[in-house]
Amino acid sequence: MRTMNEHILEECNARGIDIVCTCFDGQWIKLATRDVDERPLTLLQLQRDVYETASKEKRNTILKHLSENQLLMTLKMILTHIELNIIIELTEQYQRKAAFPIRKSWKILDKANAVSKLIGSGIQKERTVKRMVSLKESALKVVQNNTRYVPKSKLNNVYAVTLYKDSYRSWISKSPFNETTEVEGVGHVKWFSYPEVSEKRNKMEPKCLDAHHLLVNLRVKVCKDGLQGIQKRAWHAVAEKNRDIISKSLVVDLIDKQNNAFALRTFSTDVESEMRKLGFIREADFCKLIREWYEAEDESGISAVDRMKRRINLKSFLLEGVDFGRYPMYGMYVKGFPKVQFEGFLQRIDTSLQLYSVVKNGSLTKEQYQV
Repeated sequence: MRTMNEHILEECNARGIDIVCTCFDGQWIKLATRDVDERPLTLLQLQRDVYETASKEKRNTILKHLSENQLLMTLKMILTHIELNIIIELTEQYQRKAAFPIRKSWKILDKANAVSKLIGSGIQKERTVKRMVSLKESALKVVQNNTRYVPKSKLNNVYAVTLYKDSYRSWISKSPFNETTEVEGVGHVKWFSYPEVSEKRNKMEPKCLDAHHLLVNLRVKVCKDGLQGIQKRAWHAVAEKNRDIISKSLVVDLIDKQNNAFALRTFSTDVESEMRKLGFIREADFCKLIREWYEAEDESGISAVDRMKRRINLKSFLLEGVDFGRYPMYGMYVKGFPKVQFEGFLQRIDTSLQLYSVVKNGSLTKEQYQV
């Protein structure tokens, strides 16, 4: 696919044909999410790369890095209930000698403080030792020797968290846009993605998913499975209540899944209004959000600024509560959206905003801007 796309872009460029943006369906999404050298172009891809970097390190190497990291100096952040419980078990003899019992049922901070006080109190075994092992050393030893309770996958996640910040700074430094860009009439925007810059053709070459495919696939997803916080039952209830608004064949049987008109009907004002009557407020709001986004992509007579605001509304919804610096990383779904769909919506929105900002700066003409 990439070879084909590269050939088309190269031939068009050689003939003076300027391709402002390339759009396609989900099968081609890798062209939009990674550049020709496989470098990530989205935060979701960056999150995956950081985890892969962390997972390649050996267990002892990760522990060495973590033991030297300031993040681990805060007990509340470093030790989980399981890890503290292991330390409590290993120090039972100390607890009895000191008449200082520590309960596994305590809150994590109370347990951490108690363990710290116990180990730092000078209590020793019957034979004297020159130096009491520090909590940090004790915790490190526990983690090293307890692969069952602290598996490599868990260490990978902790290590990835410590790597993410620098990896993000490196990622954003390669962007043709600043980390936060002011878009005229819209405000400041922080990017989820940025376009590939072709060194061969010396130009920015945005790529994104087609709005039609995003819409029709979303219709299938919400009616078949729903999303996080969005119930499929809302559409089914509307079909049961009033088949004149939407029929069961559209939302239950899901006939003609690629039909644009059926997808538009799924998020129509009539469906939204009926959902509100039936008490499905979140789902009604979602219908409005998607409908206004698609109108911004497809309808004439909407100002450029209003189009951008509608897109940003959807972006804000998608990113609410999402943290790409957290691990375990997101799997096949994000907030109930298939990863390709989630990434596709966000990247198309960012691509539109980025091209709009370029148009406003005079690098492109309005006729060239047609995303």
